Amino acid sequence: DTSFALRYQVVEADYTTVLGQYAGNVKTGRIKSAPYRSDSAPTILGARLDGQITPTKTGSVVLLPLRDKTLKIWTEGNAFGADFNAIIASLTFIP
Repeated sequence: DTSFALRYQVVEADYTTVLGQYAGNVKTGRIKSAPYRSDSAPTILGARLDGQITPTKTGSVVLLPLRDKTLKIWTEGNAFGADFNAIIASLTFIP
């Protein structure tokens, strides 16, 4: 039950599939979705999701397409929001 300030993962699924896993919660309003672009790769369009990211945790997730995989960066808990925003703002991403 530990909440982490920052986690990241290269998911072995394409961006559309990973984003689709959150579609139900977006539709019900448990998660808010917005487009996201990294300053280091402005041509790559990803998504930022804020809200109930797992059945037991709230937080924020940034998803970015990475060839045939997905880069997933997230925080578990609203207490880490300011730190998370600072980290993703300085993220260097080369697709």
